[in-house]
Amino acid sequence: MKILALKLTHDGSICVINKNSLECCIELEKQNNNNRFKILNDTRDIEQLLNENNYTISEFDDIIVDGWIGNEIGQIEIYDHPKDYQLVVAPYGGTDVGKLRKIWNFDNFWYKGKNYSYLSTTHLYNHLIGSYLTSPFSKSADSSYLMVWDGGTFPLIYFFDPKKNDLEFLGTPLYFGANVYSVFCQHFGPYKKNSNVIKDELSIAGKIMAYVGVGDFNMEIFSFLEQIYRELQPSSSKSQNLPNIPYQFATKFIRTTRNMNYRDEDIISTFHYFIEKLLIEGINEILNKDGNRSENFCYSGGAALNIKWNSKIRETLNLNTWIPPFPNDSGSSIGAACAILYNKYDIKSLNWNVYKGAPLKKRKVTTDHTGDWKSIECNIPRLAKILFELKRPVAFLTDNAEIGPRALGNRSILADATTFQMKSILNSIKQREEYRAVAPICIESMSEEIFVPGGSDPYMLYEHRVKKEWTLKIPAVIHLDGTARLQTINNSNNKYLYNLLIEYYKLSNVPVLVNTSANYNGRGFFPDIESAMSWGGVEFIWSDNLLFYTENQTDSLDRIFAQKNIDYQVSKFKNL
Repeated sequence: MKILALKLTHDGSICVINKNSLECCIELEKQNNNNRFKILNDTRDIEQLLNENNYTISEFDDIIVDGWIGNEIGQIEIYDHPKDYQLVVAPYGGTDVGKLRKIWNFDNFWYKGKNYSYLSTTHLYNHLIGSYLTSPFSKSADSSYLMVWDGGTFPLIYFFDPKKNDLEFLGTPLYFGANVYSVFCQHFGPYKKNSNVIKDELSIAGKIMAYVGVGDFNMEIFSFLEQIYRELQPSSSKSQNLPNIPYQFATKFIRTTRNMNYRDEDIISTFHYFIEKLLIEGINEILNKDGNRSENFCYSGGAALNIKWNSKIRETLNLNTWIPPFPNDSGSSIGAACAILYNKYDIKSLNWNVYKGAPLKKRKVTTDHTGDWKSIECNIPRLAKILFELKRPVAFLTDNAEIGPRALGNRSILADATTFQMKSILNSIKQREEYRAVAPICIESMSEEIFVPGGSDPYMLYEHRVKKEWTLKIPAVIHLDGTARLQTINNSNNKYLYNLLIEYYKLSNVPVLVNTSANYNGRGFFPDIESAMSWGGVEFIWSDNLLFYTENQTDSLDRIFAQKNIDYQVSKFKNL
Protein backbone atom coordinates (compact mmCIF):
# COMPACT_ATOMS: atom_id res chain seq x y z
CA MET A 1 0.00 0.00 0.00
CA LYS A 2 1.52 3.29 -1.15
CA ILE A 3 -0.08 6.71 -0.64
CA LEU A 4 0.61 10.00 -2.41
CA ALA A 5 -0.69 13.03 -0.49
CA LEU A 6 -0.78 16.51 -2.02
CA LYS A 7 -0.95 19.92 -0.33
CA LEU A 8 -1.78 22.20 -3.26
CA THR A 9 -2.33 25.55 -1.55
CA HIS A 10 0.26 27.63 0.40
CA ASP A 11 3.09 25.59 1.95
CA GLY A 12 2.62 23.20 -0.95
CA SER A 13 4.18 19.74 -0.68
CA ILE A 14 3.98 16.11 -1.69
CA CYS A 15 4.12 13.30 0.85
CA VAL A 16 4.75 9.60 0.16
CA ILE A 17 3.85 6.91 2.67
CA ASN A 18 4.68 3.26 2.04
CA LYS A 19 2.74 0.87 4.29
CA ASN A 20 2.94 2.72 7.64
CA SER A 21 6.21 4.59 7.08
CA LEU A 22 6.96 8.07 5.78
CA GLU A 23 9.28 7.87 2.77
CA CYS A 24 9.47 11.59 2.09
CA CYS A 25 7.75 14.94 2.39
CA ILE A 26 9.02 17.37 -0.23
CA GLU A 27 8.05 21.02 0.20
CA LEU A 28 7.99 23.25 -2.87
CA GLU A 29 9.50 26.19 -0.97
CA LYS A 30 12.69 24.17 -0.42
CA GLN A 31 13.19 23.60 -4.13
CA ASN A 32 15.22 26.04 -6.26
CA ASN A 33 15.24 28.72 -3.51
CA ASN A 34 11.51 29.29 -3.96
CA ASN A 35 9.58 31.81 -1.90
CA ARG A 36 8.34 30.65 1.49
CA PHE A 37 4.78 29.31 1.61
CA LYS A 38 4.84 28.68 -2.16
CA ILE A 39 1.63 27.30 -3.67
CA LEU A 40 1.78 23.91 -5.40
CA ASN A 41 -1.00 24.36 -7.94
CA ASP A 42 0.91 23.83 -11.20
CA THR A 43 1.01 20.24 -12.44
CA ARG A 44 4.51 20.84 -13.84
CA ASP A 45 5.76 21.41 -10.28
CA ILE A 46 4.06 18.22 -9.11
CA GLU A 47 5.69 16.33 -11.97
CA GLN A 48 9.11 17.75 -11.09
CA LEU A 49 8.82 16.79 -7.41
CA LEU A 50 7.74 13.26 -8.31
CA ASN A 51 10.41 12.77 -10.97
CA GLU A 52 13.27 14.16 -8.87
CA ASN A 53 12.42 11.68 -6.14
CA ASN A 54 11.98 8.73 -8.52
CA TYR A 55 8.20 8.41 -8.34
CA THR A 56 5.52 8.12 -10.99
CA ILE A 57 1.91 8.89 -10.21
CA SER A 58 0.74 5.50 -11.53
CA GLU A 59 2.53 3.54 -8.78
CA PHE A 60 0.32 4.84 -5.96
CA ASP A 61 -2.65 2.93 -4.57
CA ASP A 62 -4.20 6.10 -3.17
CA ILE A 63 -3.96 9.76 -4.07
CA ILE A 64 -5.30 12.19 -1.48
CA VAL A 65 -5.56 15.97 -1.65
CA ASP A 66 -5.73 18.21 1.42
CA GLY A 67 -9.08 19.98 1.79
CA TRP A 68 -9.45 23.73 1.49
CA ILE A 69 -11.71 26.70 2.05
CA GLY A 70 -15.39 26.11 1.33
CA ASN A 71 -18.65 25.12 2.99
CA GLU A 72 -19.79 21.87 1.39
CA ILE A 73 -16.71 21.47 -0.83
CA GLY A 74 -13.50 23.38 -1.44
CA GLN A 75 -12.01 24.40 -4.76
CA ILE A 76 -8.41 24.96 -5.85
CA GLU A 77 -7.33 26.68 -9.05
CA ILE A 78 -5.01 24.27 -10.91
CA TYR A 79 -2.66 25.39 -13.66
CA ASP A 80 -2.44 22.52 -16.09
CA HIS A 81 -1.25 22.35 -19.63
CA PRO A 82 -2.92 22.77 -21.99
CA LYS A 83 -6.02 23.62 -19.90
CA ASP A 84 -6.43 25.12 -16.41
CA TYR A 85 -9.30 23.97 -14.21
CA GLN A 86 -10.93 24.03 -10.76
CA LEU A 87 -10.04 21.02 -8.60
CA VAL A 88 -12.79 20.01 -6.19
CA VAL A 89 -11.62 19.00 -2.69
CA ALA A 90 -13.02 18.50 0.81
CA PRO A 91 -13.94 21.66 2.76
CA TYR A 92 -11.87 23.29 5.49
CA GLY A 93 -13.62 21.60 8.45
CA GLY A 94 -15.16 22.61 11.76
CA THR A 95 -17.14 21.26 14.71
CA ASP A 96 -19.39 18.82 12.83
CA VAL A 97 -17.39 15.64 13.51
CA GLY A 98 -19.16 13.62 10.84
CA LYS A 99 -18.27 16.09 8.10
CA LEU A 100 -14.86 16.82 9.65
CA ARG A 101 -13.57 13.24 9.31
CA LYS A 102 -15.45 12.25 6.16
CA ILE A 103 -13.46 10.80 3.24
CA TRP A 104 -14.55 12.52 0.04
CA ASN A 105 -14.20 10.76 -3.33
CA PHE A 106 -13.59 12.79 -6.49
CA ASP A 107 -12.42 12.08 -10.02
CA ASN A 108 -11.44 15.37 -11.66
CA PHE A 109 -7.66 15.46 -11.12
CA TRP A 110 -6.18 16.03 -14.59
CA TYR A 111 -2.48 15.25 -14.74
CA LYS A 112 -0.45 15.02 -17.96
CA GLY A 113 -3.56 14.53 -20.08
CA LYS A 114 -5.09 11.80 -17.91
CA ASN A 115 -7.91 12.02 -15.38
CA TYR A 116 -7.26 10.46 -11.94
CA SER A 117 -9.65 9.63 -9.12
CA TYR A 118 -8.55 10.77 -5.67
CA LEU A 119 -9.61 11.14 -2.07
CA SER A 120 -9.82 14.28 0.05
CA THR A 121 -10.36 15.02 3.74
CA THR A 122 -10.92 18.32 5.51
CA HIS A 123 -7.96 20.57 6.21
CA LEU A 124 -8.56 20.72 9.96
CA TYR A 125 -8.97 16.96 10.28
CA ASN A 126 -5.64 16.46 8.52
CA HIS A 127 -4.01 18.69 11.13
CA LEU A 128 -5.67 16.75 13.94
CA ILE A 129 -5.04 13.21 12.77
CA GLY A 130 -1.52 14.07 11.58
CA SER A 131 -0.59 15.36 15.02
CA TYR A 132 -1.91 12.21 16.66
CA LEU A 133 -0.42 9.59 14.31
CA THR A 134 3.03 11.21 14.63
CA SER A 135 2.75 11.38 18.44
CA PRO A 136 4.37 8.94 20.89
CA PHE A 137 0.87 8.17 22.24
CA SER A 138 -0.17 6.63 18.93
CA LYS A 139 2.23 3.70 19.28
CA SER A 140 0.02 2.19 21.97
CA ALA A 141 -3.22 3.77 20.62
CA ASP A 142 -3.76 5.77 23.81
CA SER A 143 -6.52 8.36 23.92
CA SER A 144 -5.62 12.03 23.66
CA TYR A 145 -7.09 15.49 23.59
CA LEU A 146 -6.54 17.09 20.19
CA MET A 147 -6.47 20.85 19.61
CA VAL A 148 -6.13 22.64 16.29
CA TRP A 149 -5.77 26.41 15.87
CA ASP A 150 -5.25 27.42 12.29
CA GLY A 151 -5.91 30.26 9.87
CA GLY A 152 -9.13 32.18 10.53
CA THR A 153 -10.71 29.47 12.69
CA PHE A 154 -11.09 29.51 16.45
CA PRO A 155 -9.05 26.95 18.43
CA LEU A 156 -11.06 23.72 18.58
CA ILE A 157 -10.62 20.92 21.14
CA TYR A 158 -11.62 17.30 20.59
CA PHE A 159 -11.34 14.06 22.55
CA PHE A 160 -9.94 11.17 20.50
CA ASP A 161 -9.99 7.47 21.40
CA PRO A 162 -8.53 5.46 18.48
CA LYS A 163 -9.39 2.11 20.05
CA LYS A 164 -13.09 3.03 20.00
CA ASN A 165 -12.79 5.11 16.82
CA ASP A 166 -14.30 7.96 18.81
CA LEU A 167 -13.76 11.64 17.98
CA GLU A 168 -15.81 14.11 20.03
CA PHE A 169 -15.87 17.89 19.78
CA LEU A 170 -15.55 19.46 23.24
CA GLY A 171 -15.39 23.20 22.78
CA THR A 172 -13.65 26.45 21.88
CA PRO A 173 -11.14 27.93 24.36
CA LEU A 174 -11.35 31.45 22.90
CA TYR A 175 -13.06 33.31 20.11
CA PHE A 176 -10.18 34.43 17.91
CA GLY A 177 -8.81 32.90 14.76
CA ALA A 178 -5.08 32.17 14.70
CA ASN A 179 -4.75 35.09 12.27
CA VAL A 180 -5.52 37.56 15.09
CA TYR A 181 -1.79 37.70 15.93
CA SER A 182 -0.90 39.00 12.48
CA VAL A 183 -3.97 41.17 11.89
CA PHE A 184 -4.01 42.97 15.26
CA CYS A 185 -0.28 43.71 15.30
CA GLN A 186 -0.32 45.20 11.79
CA HIS A 187 -1.93 48.20 13.43
CA PHE A 188 1.13 48.89 15.61
CA GLY A 189 4.90 49.27 15.73
CA PRO A 190 7.15 48.11 12.86
CA TYR A 191 4.26 46.12 11.34
CA LYS A 192 1.88 49.08 11.09
CA LYS A 193 0.09 49.37 7.76
CA ASN A 194 -2.78 51.28 6.28
CA SER A 195 -5.92 49.52 7.52
CA ASN A 196 -7.14 49.14 3.94
CA VAL A 197 -4.25 46.82 3.00
CA ILE A 198 -3.99 44.71 6.16
CA LYS A 199 -4.39 40.99 5.59
CA ASP A 200 -3.33 37.80 7.29
CA GLU A 201 0.36 37.58 6.34
CA LEU A 202 1.95 34.21 7.10
CA SER A 203 5.44 35.60 7.63
CA ILE A 204 4.53 38.15 10.31
CA ALA A 205 3.52 35.94 13.26
CA GLY A 206 7.05 34.66 13.92
CA LYS A 207 8.45 38.19 13.86
CA ILE A 208 5.81 39.36 16.32
CA MET A 209 6.68 36.51 18.68
CA ALA A 210 10.26 37.84 18.77
CA TYR A 211 9.12 41.46 19.09
CA VAL A 212 7.15 40.65 22.25
CA GLY A 213 10.44 40.88 24.14
CA VAL A 214 10.93 44.50 23.07
CA GLY A 215 7.92 45.79 25.02
CA ASP A 216 6.63 45.56 28.57
CA PHE A 217 3.40 44.19 29.98
CA ASN A 218 0.93 46.96 30.86
CA MET A 219 -2.04 46.20 33.11
CA GLU A 220 -4.12 49.13 31.84
CA ILE A 221 -3.74 47.94 28.26
CA PHE A 222 -4.64 44.43 29.41
CA SER A 223 -7.86 45.70 31.04
CA PHE A 224 -8.94 47.44 27.84
CA LEU A 225 -8.24 44.29 25.83
CA GLU A 226 -10.38 42.23 28.21
CA GLN A 227 -13.22 44.74 28.05
CA ILE A 228 -13.28 44.85 24.25
CA TYR A 229 -13.07 41.06 23.99
CA ARG A 230 -16.14 40.66 26.18
CA GLU A 231 -18.04 43.13 24.01
CA LEU A 232 -17.17 41.35 20.74
CA GLN A 233 -17.32 37.73 21.94
CA PRO A 234 -19.79 35.67 19.87
CA SER A 235 -22.82 34.30 21.68
CA SER A 236 -22.19 30.78 20.40
CA SER A 237 -19.17 28.58 19.70
CA LYS A 238 -20.91 27.20 16.59
CA SER A 239 -19.56 30.08 14.49
CA GLN A 240 -16.01 28.84 14.03
CA ASN A 241 -14.77 31.07 11.22
CA LEU A 242 -15.40 34.76 11.79
CA PRO A 243 -12.57 36.51 9.90
CA ASN A 244 -13.72 40.02 10.72
CA ILE A 245 -13.33 39.73 14.50
CA PRO A 246 -9.55 40.49 14.57
CA TYR A 247 -10.11 43.65 12.47
CA GLN A 248 -13.05 44.76 14.61
CA PHE A 249 -11.06 44.08 17.77
CA ALA A 250 -8.05 46.15 16.63
CA THR A 251 -10.22 49.02 15.40
CA LYS A 252 -12.18 49.22 18.64
CA PHE A 253 -9.01 49.05 20.75
CA ILE A 254 -7.46 51.94 18.80
CA ARG A 255 -10.62 54.01 19.15
CA THR A 256 -10.92 53.26 22.88
CA THR A 257 -7.28 54.10 23.72
CA ARG A 258 -6.58 56.88 21.20
CA ASN A 259 -5.77 59.44 23.93
CA MET A 260 -3.73 57.12 26.15
CA ASN A 261 -0.31 57.47 24.45
CA TYR A 262 0.63 53.85 25.01
CA ARG A 263 3.85 52.64 23.37
CA ASP A 264 3.24 50.33 20.42
CA GLU A 265 5.75 47.78 21.70
CA ASP A 266 3.89 47.60 25.03
CA ILE A 267 0.59 47.10 23.22
CA ILE A 268 2.01 44.19 21.21
CA SER A 269 3.65 42.61 24.25
CA THR A 270 0.53 42.94 26.40
CA PHE A 271 -1.66 41.64 23.58
CA HIS A 272 0.48 38.50 23.38
CA TYR A 273 0.01 37.74 27.08
CA PHE A 274 -3.68 38.62 26.89
CA ILE A 275 -4.22 35.95 24.21
CA GLU A 276 -2.07 33.52 26.20
CA LYS A 277 -4.22 33.98 29.32
CA LEU A 278 -7.46 33.45 27.39
CA LEU A 279 -6.07 30.35 25.72
CA ILE A 280 -4.80 28.65 28.88
CA GLU A 281 -7.93 29.44 30.90
CA GLY A 282 -10.16 28.24 28.07
CA ILE A 283 -8.28 24.95 27.60
CA ASN A 284 -8.33 24.22 31.34
CA GLU A 285 -12.05 24.96 31.56
CA ILE A 286 -12.88 22.56 28.72
CA LEU A 287 -10.65 19.75 29.98
CA ASN A 288 -11.91 20.06 33.55
CA LYS A 289 -15.51 20.04 32.36
CA ASP A 290 -14.72 16.88 30.37
CA GLY A 291 -13.38 15.18 33.47
CA ASN A 292 -9.74 15.04 32.31
CA ARG A 293 -10.29 11.70 30.55
CA SER A 294 -6.81 11.60 29.02
CA GLU A 295 -3.28 12.40 30.15
CA ASN A 296 -2.25 13.29 26.59
CA PHE A 297 -2.60 16.48 24.57
CA CYS A 298 -1.79 16.96 20.86
CA TYR A 299 -1.71 20.45 19.37
CA SER A 300 -1.47 21.47 15.72
CA GLY A 301 -2.18 24.30 13.29
CA GLY A 302 -0.25 27.45 12.44
CA ALA A 303 -0.59 28.89 15.96
CA ALA A 304 1.33 25.87 17.32
CA LEU A 305 4.54 27.51 16.07
CA ASN A 306 4.26 30.08 18.87
CA ILE A 307 6.87 28.74 21.30
CA LYS A 308 5.75 30.99 24.14
CA TRP A 309 2.17 29.73 24.07
CA ASN A 310 3.43 26.17 23.58
CA SER A 311 5.59 26.43 26.67
CA LYS A 312 2.76 27.82 28.75
CA ILE A 313 0.47 25.00 27.60
CA ARG A 314 3.06 22.36 28.46
CA GLU A 315 3.83 23.97 31.79
CA THR A 316 0.29 24.59 33.05
CA LEU A 317 -1.73 21.64 31.71
CA ASN A 318 0.52 19.07 33.36
CA LEU A 319 -0.24 16.66 30.50
CA ASN A 320 1.95 14.74 28.09
CA THR A 321 2.05 17.42 25.39
CA TRP A 322 2.91 16.67 21.77
CA ILE A 323 3.39 19.17 18.95
CA PRO A 324 4.81 17.81 15.68
CA PRO A 325 7.76 19.72 14.17
CA PHE A 326 5.52 20.56 11.21
CA PRO A 327 2.32 21.76 12.97
CA ASN A 328 1.49 24.40 10.35
CA ASP A 329 0.50 23.72 6.74
CA SER A 330 3.97 22.40 5.94
CA GLY A 331 2.69 19.19 7.55
CA SER A 332 -0.72 19.13 5.85
CA SER A 333 0.24 16.57 3.21
CA ILE A 334 1.50 14.27 5.98
CA GLY A 335 -1.79 14.82 7.82
CA ALA A 336 -3.80 14.00 4.69
CA ALA A 337 -1.87 10.75 4.26
CA CYS A 338 -2.45 9.95 7.94
CA ALA A 339 -6.19 10.45 7.42
CA ILE A 340 -6.18 7.64 4.86
CA LEU A 341 -3.88 5.45 6.95
CA TYR A 342 -6.28 5.64 9.88
CA ASN A 343 -9.69 5.77 8.19
CA LYS A 344 -9.10 3.38 5.29
CA TYR A 345 -6.39 1.01 6.56
CA ASP A 346 -6.93 1.20 10.34
CA ILE A 347 -3.27 2.10 10.94
CA LYS A 348 -3.04 4.11 14.15
CA SER A 349 0.62 5.22 14.16
CA LEU A 350 3.08 6.52 11.56
CA ASN A 351 6.78 5.68 11.44
CA TRP A 352 8.50 8.94 10.56
CA ASN A 353 11.63 11.01 10.82
CA VAL A 354 11.90 14.80 10.65
CA TYR A 355 14.81 14.52 8.18
CA LYS A 356 12.67 13.15 5.34
CA GLY A 357 12.68 16.29 3.24
CA ALA A 358 14.32 16.77 -0.13
CA PRO A 359 17.89 15.42 -0.43
CA LEU A 360 20.71 17.92 -0.88
CA LYS A 361 21.14 18.36 -4.61
CA LYS A 362 24.60 17.35 -5.78
CA ARG A 363 26.32 19.79 -8.13
CA LYS A 364 29.82 19.76 -9.55
CA VAL A 365 31.27 21.59 -6.59
CA THR A 366 32.61 18.73 -4.47
CA THR A 367 36.18 19.14 -5.68
CA ASP A 368 36.07 21.99 -8.19
CA HIS A 369 36.74 25.60 -7.30
CA THR A 370 33.73 27.81 -8.00
CA GLY A 371 34.55 31.47 -8.44
CA ASP A 372 36.42 32.64 -5.33
CA TRP A 373 35.50 29.46 -3.45
CA LYS A 374 37.94 26.66 -2.73
CA SER A 375 37.43 23.28 -1.08
CA ILE A 376 39.38 21.08 1.32
CA GLU A 377 38.69 17.86 3.19
CA CYS A 378 37.37 18.67 6.64
CA ASN A 379 36.17 16.15 9.20
CA ILE A 380 34.01 17.00 12.20
CA PRO A 381 36.91 17.65 14.65
CA ARG A 382 38.43 20.12 12.20
CA LEU A 383 35.11 21.88 11.73
CA ALA A 384 34.78 22.22 15.52
CA LYS A 385 38.21 23.90 15.61
CA ILE A 386 37.14 26.36 12.92
CA LEU A 387 34.00 27.31 14.87
CA PHE A 388 35.97 27.59 18.11
CA GLU A 389 39.06 29.46 16.90
CA LEU A 390 37.78 31.65 14.05
CA LYS A 391 34.36 32.49 15.56
CA ARG A 392 32.89 32.68 12.05
CA PRO A 393 29.49 31.27 10.97
CA VAL A 394 29.45 28.10 8.87
CA ALA A 395 26.64 26.96 6.57
CA PHE A 396 26.05 23.31 7.47
CA LEU A 397 24.36 21.44 4.61
CA THR A 398 23.99 17.67 4.53
CA ASP A 399 21.67 14.76 3.69
CA ASN A 400 17.91 15.36 3.56
CA ALA A 401 16.24 18.61 4.51
CA GLU A 402 14.12 18.94 7.62
CA ILE A 403 10.34 18.82 7.28
CA GLY A 404 8.65 21.96 8.56
CA PRO A 405 9.77 25.55 9.09
CA ARG A 406 12.62 25.00 11.60
CA ALA A 407 16.18 24.42 10.44
CA LEU A 408 17.26 21.52 12.64
CA GLY A 409 20.84 21.08 11.52
CA ASN A 410 20.74 19.76 7.96
CA ARG A 411 20.06 23.18 6.40
CA SER A 412 21.53 25.42 9.09
CA ILE A 413 24.04 28.16 9.75
CA LEU A 414 26.05 27.21 12.84
CA ALA A 415 28.17 29.58 14.91
CA ASP A 416 29.94 30.12 18.21
CA ALA A 417 27.49 30.95 21.02
CA THR A 418 30.07 32.61 23.29
CA THR A 419 30.51 35.64 21.01
CA PHE A 420 28.40 38.59 22.20
CA GLN A 421 28.01 40.03 18.70
CA MET A 422 27.07 36.75 16.99
CA LYS A 423 23.31 37.33 17.01
CA SER A 424 23.82 40.75 15.41
CA ILE A 425 26.24 39.27 12.88
CA LEU A 426 23.76 36.58 11.86
CA ASN A 427 20.79 38.95 11.71
CA SER A 428 22.83 41.31 9.57
CA ILE A 429 23.92 38.71 7.03
CA LYS A 430 20.37 37.34 6.89
CA GLN A 431 18.91 40.86 6.48
CA ARG A 432 16.69 40.46 9.55
CA GLU A 433 15.62 42.84 12.28
CA GLU A 434 18.06 43.27 15.17
CA TYR A 435 15.59 41.97 17.77
CA ARG A 436 15.16 38.61 15.99
CA ALA A 437 16.40 35.62 17.97
CA VAL A 438 18.73 32.80 16.95
CA ALA A 439 18.51 29.37 18.54
CA PRO A 440 20.82 27.30 20.73
CA ILE A 441 21.54 23.67 19.93
CA CYS A 442 22.77 21.72 22.94
CA ILE A 443 23.89 18.22 23.86
CA GLU A 444 20.66 16.79 25.23
CA SER A 445 22.09 15.21 28.38
CA MET A 446 23.61 18.56 29.42
CA SER A 447 20.61 20.78 28.65
CA GLU A 448 19.24 20.80 32.20
CA GLU A 449 22.55 22.20 33.47
CA ILE A 450 22.09 25.27 31.25
CA PHE A 451 18.37 25.75 30.57
CA VAL A 452 15.12 25.73 32.54
CA PRO A 453 13.31 23.42 32.17
CA GLY A 454 15.82 21.82 29.79
CA GLY A 455 15.43 18.15 28.90
CA SER A 456 14.64 16.68 25.50
CA ASP A 457 13.35 19.23 22.97
CA PRO A 458 14.61 18.20 19.52
CA TYR A 459 12.34 20.39 17.36
CA MET A 460 12.65 24.02 18.61
CA LEU A 461 9.00 24.25 19.63
CA TYR A 462 9.33 25.55 23.19
CA GLU A 463 11.14 28.33 24.98
CA HIS A 464 13.56 27.75 27.86
CA ARG A 465 15.12 30.21 30.27
CA VAL A 466 18.91 30.37 30.38
CA LYS A 467 20.28 29.84 33.89
CA LYS A 468 21.98 32.87 35.42
CA GLU A 469 25.43 31.25 35.59
CA TRP A 470 25.32 30.63 31.80
CA THR A 471 24.07 34.02 30.59
CA LEU A 472 27.58 35.39 30.09
CA LYS A 473 28.86 32.14 28.62
CA ILE A 474 26.36 31.85 25.74
CA PRO A 475 25.09 35.43 25.17
CA ALA A 476 24.43 34.95 21.44
CA VAL A 477 21.42 32.65 21.96
CA ILE A 478 19.63 34.63 24.67
CA HIS A 479 16.58 36.59 23.60
CA LEU A 480 15.63 40.01 24.98
CA ASP A 481 13.48 38.44 27.71
CA GLY A 482 16.14 35.95 28.84
CA THR A 483 14.66 32.96 27.01
CA ALA A 484 15.93 30.79 24.16
CA ARG A 485 14.32 28.48 21.57
CA LEU A 486 16.25 25.34 22.43
CA GLN A 487 17.03 22.37 20.20
CA THR A 488 18.54 19.34 21.94
CA ILE A 489 20.75 16.82 20.12
CA ASN A 490 21.63 13.24 20.96
CA ASN A 491 23.48 10.49 19.12
CA SER A 492 20.32 9.08 17.56
CA ASN A 493 18.43 12.14 16.31
CA ASN A 494 21.35 13.76 14.42
CA LYS A 495 24.77 12.08 14.56
CA TYR A 496 26.60 14.79 12.60
CA LEU A 497 25.43 17.53 14.95
CA TYR A 498 25.98 15.41 18.03
CA ASN A 499 29.58 14.64 17.10
CA LEU A 500 30.20 18.30 16.25
CA LEU A 501 28.87 19.40 19.64
CA ILE A 502 31.03 16.81 21.38
CA GLU A 503 34.15 18.03 19.55
CA TYR A 504 33.30 21.67 20.20
CA TYR A 505 32.71 20.87 23.88
CA LYS A 506 36.19 19.34 24.12
CA LEU A 507 37.69 22.62 22.95
CA SER A 508 35.44 25.13 24.68
CA ASN A 509 33.82 23.38 27.64
CA VAL A 510 30.55 24.74 26.21
CA PRO A 511 28.08 22.16 24.80
CA VAL A 512 26.10 24.77 22.87
CA LEU A 513 26.27 26.26 19.36
CA VAL A 514 24.10 28.83 17.58
CA ASN A 515 21.70 27.56 14.92
CA THR A 516 19.72 29.55 12.38
CA SER A 517 18.31 28.61 8.99
CA ALA A 518 20.45 28.62 5.82
CA ASN A 519 18.38 30.43 3.21
CA TYR A 520 17.87 33.62 1.25
CA ASN A 521 15.68 36.09 3.13
CA GLY A 522 12.04 35.14 2.60
CA ARG A 523 12.83 31.86 0.84
CA GLY A 524 13.05 28.19 1.72
CA PHE A 525 16.22 26.38 2.80
CA PHE A 526 19.13 26.15 0.38
CA PRO A 527 18.63 23.11 -1.85
CA ASP A 528 22.33 22.82 -2.76
CA ILE A 529 25.81 24.09 -1.96
CA GLU A 530 25.89 26.41 -4.96
CA SER A 531 23.00 28.43 -3.54
CA ALA A 532 24.96 29.14 -0.36
CA MET A 533 27.96 30.16 -2.46
CA SER A 534 25.90 32.52 -4.63
CA TRP A 535 24.27 34.00 -1.51
CA GLY A 536 27.69 34.77 -0.03
CA GLY A 537 26.49 35.53 3.48
CA VAL A 538 29.08 33.24 5.07
CA GLU A 539 32.70 32.46 4.24
CA PHE A 540 32.52 28.77 5.11
CA ILE A 541 30.22 25.99 3.90
CA TRP A 542 30.52 22.45 5.25
CA SER A 543 28.97 19.44 3.56
CA ASP A 544 29.80 15.75 4.01
CA ASN A 545 33.41 16.21 5.20
CA LEU A 546 34.22 18.90 2.66
CA LEU A 547 34.76 22.53 3.60
CA PHE A 548 34.19 25.21 0.99
CA TYR A 549 35.78 28.54 1.84
CA THR A 550 36.45 31.93 0.31
CA GLU A 551 39.91 33.02 -0.81
CA ASN A 552 40.37 35.49 2.05
CA GLN A 553 40.12 32.66 4.62
CA THR A 554 43.05 30.68 3.20
CA ASP A 555 45.63 31.95 5.69
CA SER A 556 43.33 31.31 8.66
CA LEU A 557 42.72 27.72 7.58
CA ASP A 558 46.40 27.10 6.90
CA ARG A 559 47.14 28.18 10.46
CA ILE A 560 44.45 25.95 11.99
CA PHE A 561 45.17 22.88 9.90
CA ALA A 562 48.91 23.19 10.46
CA GLN A 563 48.36 22.62 14.17
CA LYS A 564 48.63 19.12 15.53
CA ASN A 565 45.32 17.42 14.78
CA ILE A 566 43.59 15.98 17.85
CA ASP A 567 42.44 12.42 17.24
CA TYR A 568 38.69 11.89 17.32
CA GLN A 569 38.07 10.19 20.68
CA VAL A 570 34.40 9.86 21.59
CA SER A 571 34.79 7.19 24.28
CA LYS A 572 35.64 9.81 26.91
CA PHE A 573 32.22 11.40 26.37
CA LYS A 574 30.01 8.30 26.34
CA ASN A 575 28.21 9.55 29.42
CA LEU A 576 26.92 12.51 27.39
